[in-house]
Amino acid sequence: MKTWIVGMLFVVWSVMPQADENRWTVQEASALVAVDEYLDAFNARDAKRFAAALHYPHMRVDGLGRPAFWPTLDDYLKVVEFESAMRTGWVYSRYDWKRVVQSGKHKVHVMVSFTRYGADDKPLHTQESLYVVTEHDGRWAIQVRSSYLEQVQADSGIKLK
Repeated sequence: MKTWIVGMLFVVWSVMPQADENRWTVQEASALVAVDEYLDAFNARDAKRFAAALHYPHMRVDGLGRPAFWPTLDDYLKVVEFESAMRTGWVYSRYDWKRVVQSGKHKVHVMVSFTRYGADDKPLHTQESLYVVTEHDGRWAIQVRSSYLEQVQADSGIKLK
């Protein structure tokens, strides 16, 4: 009987979340959905959906520390293209992991690692990015991105963009 009880307690303990990182607030869960939408739209090569996954004004700091700023969705749509990624052999991207690193009522910082893949699921490169995901009028989207594509490109000598 004692063995059975100990066994059941072990089973219950093993399926319970062991850390708060497995429990998200509504804000954090909403931010993670927005981050997923961003990558899904990129993989779908859908420029309008990709641009809509962001809040405006929008800012990105590239891997060389240079900021870029787009006041409106229409301004961002003028620069959205997928051909340069496709020329590298890119077929799709996938998050390796996503971590909420800070959060509040209307803003969540999400750190991600993602890999771009080519044909036959061959990894092309991996990089980390930080997304500042914000809520405006009940909608969560990425407001600021900080990524390392240009640094990966400079370090590897491979044109990734």
